[in-house]
Amino acid sequence: MCWNKFRKLSTSSDHQIIDDNQKEYRKKFGITDKYLLEYVIDDKDGADNSFIIFIDHEYAIDWIDNRDRSTWDKDDLSKFHDYTARLEMIQSYPIFNLTNKEKLAFKIMLGAAYILVFHRRFEHVDEAISKAVSFFEKRSSENARKYCLSYSGGLTFVGCMAMLLFRSYECLESQTFMWSFAVFMGALGAYVSIWGRYTRYELEGVSSKWLYVLESLSRLFIGGIFAFIALLVIKCGLAFPFVNADIEIYAYALCGFAAGLNERFIPSLVEKMTVNKQ
Repeated sequence: MCWNKFRKLSTSSDHQIIDDNQKEYRKKFGITDKYLLEYVIDDKDGADNSFIIFIDHEYAIDWIDNRDRSTWDKDDLSKFHDYTARLEMIQSYPIFNLTNKEKLAFKIMLGAAYILVFHRRFEHVDEAISKAVSFFEKRSSENARKYCLSYSGGLTFVGCMAMLLFRSYECLESQTFMWSFAVFMGALGAYVSIWGRYTRYELEGVSSKWLYVLESLSRLFIGGIFAFIALLVIKCGLAFPFVNADIEIYAYALCGFAAGLNERFIPSLVEKMTVNKQ
């Protein structure tokens, strides 16, 4: 008796509630699947030529092959082992930055390559692998950018609200407010730098999301530090001596923003000061 089924989704969260079709192949192969890719139950002539390919609840593609491959020719057998080894390596890609739906979609696309390999349709396997890997790379890169921009943007928004609240309690000419506002403008400049950087460059997205979050927040912090240094330079009269009391807060804000936006602003300023002193 031979049964051949394709891509049957186990939609119920209760693993005990399964239909007759699931009961049959789960009992036959002794598995519990999250998503069924394909199975064949072939017990005719007393020989067990059954196999199953499925995605488990940890988003790993597993398979059981009871077929007698000793009758295959050497070329097919070699390609079978080569492709399954390659697919095992690809499915070990870090998928922790993908959403659950993206994880499942990636493994389904990769599972299509497994199906082709098991049916020895090797001429189409490379194309299926290429599409699955392309999907993984694009989604991983997009999610990495999302983490960077959302966390840095969220902190910048909180900073804006804090500045508005602080402004209601401090007058515009207050030294405390001016310094705080300038440091915030440095962080704002760093956020604009992050936004520009991550829209121009593709991230691989294979590191933990917390690395991208830490990198983004660190850039905001560094932007604030650079803004603080820029203010010290102005206060010491080492740069922009034309700044007067009427435009002081605007000069602070502008220099703070420039310091956070351009990573070379403060180092270049220090270099010019050093040259002038010599």
